Amino acid sequence: MNAVTRLILFGCLATVVVITAWLFPIQAIDESVATAQSSRQAIIVSAMILLAFAVLLLEHWFTKPTDAIAAAISAALVIAPSRELLSEFGVWYYIYAAFLAAIIASASLSILLFQPEEANGNARNKAAKLLRDLASTFGNSKVVYGSLFLLTTIFYVNSQEPFFLASMLFAFLVILIRPSKLPSLVFRSDGPGIAEIGEIIGVQSKRTVLAKLYNERPAVKRFDVVEFANLDGSTGNQKGFIIDNLVLDAQQWVKVLTGKLINDVIGRDQVSQRLPKNRLVRIESDAAAQLLERFVGMTAEHSSILELRFEAVGKTQIREGTLLQAEIEGERVLYQVTDGVTAVRTLEQKNEAGLVVGHAAQVGTWDEEELKFDRFGWVSEMSSPIILADDIVPVAPPAGEMLLGHIPGTNYPVFMDKFEAINCHTAVLGVTGTGKSVFSRNLIRTLSQDGMKIFCVDFTGEYRQKFTPDEARNLVADAQATALFQTVDALQAELAKFENQWNVLNIANWEHELNQGFRQVIEEFFTADQNIAIFELPDVANSTSILSYTRWFFKVLFEMAKAGALEDQICVVLEEAHTVVPEWNFAGSEGKGSQSLLNQIGQIALQGRKYGVGFLVIAQRTASVSKTVLTQCNTIIAFQQFDKTSGEFLANYMGAPMVRALQNLPARHAIAVGKAFRSTLPTIFQVPHIEEQDAGDDGDGDIAGEPDPLGDLG
Repeated sequence: MNAVTRLILFGCLATVVVITAWLFPIQAIDESVATAQSSRQAIIVSAMILLAFAVLLLEHWFTKPTDAIAAAISAALVIAPSRELLSEFGVWYYIYAAFLAAIIASASLSILLFQPEEANGNARNKAAKLLRDLASTFGNSKVVYGSLFLLTTIFYVNSQEPFFLASMLFAFLVILIRPSKLPSLVFRSDGPGIAEIGEIIGVQSKRTVLAKLYNERPAVKRFDVVEFANLDGSTGNQKGFIIDNLVLDAQQWVKVLTGKLINDVIGRDQVSQRLPKNRLVRIESDAAAQLLERFVGMTAEHSSILELRFEAVGKTQIREGTLLQAEIEGERVLYQVTDGVTAVRTLEQKNEAGLVVGHAAQVGTWDEEELKFDRFGWVSEMSSPIILADDIVPVAPPAGEMLLGHIPGTNYPVFMDKFEAINCHTAVLGVTGTGKSVFSRNLIRTLSQDGMKIFCVDFTGEYRQKFTPDEARNLVADAQATALFQTVDALQAELAKFENQWNVLNIANWEHELNQGFRQVIEEFFTADQNIAIFELPDVANSTSILSYTRWFFKVLFEMAKAGALEDQICVVLEEAHTVVPEWNFAGSEGKGSQSLLNQIGQIALQGRKYGVGFLVIAQRTASVSKTVLTQCNTIIAFQQFDKTSGEFLANYMGAPMVRALQNLPARHAIAVGKAFRSTLPTIFQVPHIEEQDAGDDGDGDIAGEPDPLGDLG
């Protein structure tokens, strides 16, 4: 009920009281007491009018200490000069006066003791709250004026008189039924399953309204569905559901979320045709229950085009990577949860409520024809409903692409173009135990099945254990590898001398031996049945010799590719890339010689794609891998990361919101971004469980052919 309606209703009630008193005066026994009876009736009428005034205009929300003081003082001003008129009260006069004094004292003390700058647990504030509750409970207008009315009526009005019956009906209306309910009695709704619960008192945004609940009403809880007349004055009703239940100054308030999505889902049919303005009714809706199962929250402040912030007020469980959906300008825009923080919302004055604000990065709108996400160029409006994303019809990978996984909890696929991934270089990054290595080996197997020739540079010996002889072969036999490495050592030792001391003939012979040795093993691999070759490094240290050994392999491979001797697409896998292509300050040897070799390897990586040679770089930390190589990787698959350097580097590819998600990614979850993916924005996806078998006994007791119990951990 708005202020105008209350004022009109008060005027009507006051008029009725005056007319009733005029039509039915209190009958006096004789003329000597007629004047006194008339004065007493005036006191009764004043109490009735004051009661209506306070209930309708002064305390229609709740009773504040100042309201209690005002009511008590006004009642005292009525009885103080009327002591003789009210003589028949006897001791009740003094009891009522003491009651008023106690109300004034407790309300005044609560105001004086309260310290707004102190915590609620402060002793003075606790005492102030106790006194305030007493004053608000016993000092409200119904008690103060109702008591005065009842005392005067009982002692001075004959129960057989018409005025007695009329005044009692008035008291029943104001105190028990409450005049605020009269409009709902006049505009009765015949819809099934509805119940009036409160009154709308404010609109916080276009989609959220604040309502104060009646004291006498059916039980109300969060997510109850409600209906109310359009607030703009147009015909029809709106629907919404309660998203928050608040207690402010001993009164219960609710926040209601509405909007086009909610009205569309619940249905446009009105439950009631004649809802009074600003009245809130509870309704039943099966469609709303289905919507609430997917409801997550609503758009919060500081959202941007690429990052959605939302108040997590739904009952649906969400986690990092959960796919959400918001309707923006008629489009279904999808976001992925990346983070969540707690916050405090100010309600009224110093009242506060805790909440959780979720962060989600934009994934885009789903293109059913192109099977990709397209970036959307606008932001979700404040308080827009956020729900779990709908699933799509399952789709198969297009030709030349492979399915890496799905967005967690959905069937939205993440496809990768196999040729683009290798031709434009791909980096798979992540700490141990996240599924990185198993994922990479599965990717290698998939590429090899397409006929791609793959060189796996590995110093751990793990690849020999994980790939069977039918899948992979050693590129360089152990004995030949030892001989080649000895040649590299000899060449390096000679080149370490002053140039005028070089044995040019030996240098030429050693270089020819290395060139022919690597050319021979590469040519043999290209005629072999296997498409995977394991190039094992004979040492685990970053030394000039091991870098030079690797450089010679790269040099010969690229020279052959450049000359057109290798017709197939070639993939070079750099396992533990920090050993093969380390950042200069992580190289084990000192001096400019090591930096020179790293630069040469980096240059080969820069030029290799021109001749059909691509890289798959696998590393735990970006900080220890050559940035010359990493920056050439146009496709990134990032598993869990912790170090600051990795975050700063990856932020250039996927943005700050997704980087924040890296630290909390579960095992077998990764972020995909880059040229090989159809979508332009980064996406968190879940890698399916991969059952990997060892090729033989790996020294840990695993038996050939049996599943690796840690296969899904990498």
